[in-house]
Amino acid sequence: MIPFALTVEQAASPPASLNFIFWGAGLFVMPLTLIYTLVVYRLFRGKVADVGYE
Repeated sequence: MIPFALTVEQAASPPASLNFIFWGAGLFVMPLTLIYTLVVYRLFRGKVADVGYE
């Protein structure tokens, strides 16, 4: 492998794959993950007591 011989355009996936990842992960999965995280955070907040091992 020759260093610096490969450009970003050559290393990138085909446009169809990039489009699928943008719409699938970027606009569908990521918001669902954030919503789930917020719901779980709100559900379990304040339910853990300090153990005081220190």
